[in-house]
Amino acid sequence: MEKYTLRTFSEERKIKESKRFDTLVAGYEKFCAHLLSPQTRAIICLNRAILSGMVRSYFDDIERFKEYTGSERADRHKQAAYTIKWIAKLKPIQIKIDEKEDKVYETASKELLEVNARFAVYAGIVLFLDERVIPLVSKMVLEHLVYAAMFRGISGHQLAFSMYLMERVVDCYYRDPSKEFKM
Repeated sequence: MEKYTLRTFSEERKIKESKRFDTLVAGYEKFCAHLLSPQTRAIICLNRAILSGMVRSYFDDIERFKEYTGSERADRHKQAAYTIKWIAKLKPIQIKIDEKEDKVYETASKELLEVNARFAVYAGIVLFLDERVIPLVSKMVLEHLVYAAMFRGISGHQLAFSMYLMERVVDCYYRDPSKEFKM
């Protein structure tokens, strides 16, 4: 029987994880400030231990992908997709415990129930894709992404393809009509 040993990570990986963690914390703060109601903000918190596990799982996935494909780095579409996948899976935003009474679930708003899925989509799109994507993506597409993040097992590779297509649509929208457009 093999003895369990902790994996050791390179200094470079630790630095990448630390930077990604900090980026996601800052993204969470912006997400809360701009997109959540005061009522929801008052009863949630970012669980840093879960976020740390999410970042580690993200980099494990990306490393496996790079090893399998022989690529040197993951493009921004894959970064967005695997971020969405792992935030949706591990749900780092938690509801604060009310030690007096637990009435949160009796009156849980749709916003509260969807907070991790919405943060996952926000983080993937806002932090990694071209910012011009956001106003051009229809509300229906965003809602489908939120639904998938909540209720479906997300394939990072398939989601990366979706992120790529979203950016190509934006490129097409903003392109100079006198120039040839290539996919």
